[in-house]
Amino acid sequence: MTNLSGQRILVVEDSWHLGVALKSLLRSVGAEVAGPVATCAEAERLIAEQVPDVAIVDFNLRGGELAFDLID
Repeated sequence: MTNLSGQRILVVEDSWHLGVALKSLLRSVGAEVAGPVATCAEAERLIAEQVPDVAIVDFNLRGGELAFDLID
């Protein structure tokens, strides 16, 4: 099994069930998880607090928001 101990992962996902499941899975393999958050503004706030090592980002977010700028 993969060990992600020490890795900070940002989860940007507007589906609550998927975001919580992903967070649980990542924590089970040792990752520190920021989120899940459902908007680019929320993601940018978390990034300003501490830059993640990796981000898992849903392209199509709440209210039709697209995450292309966040990913760039």
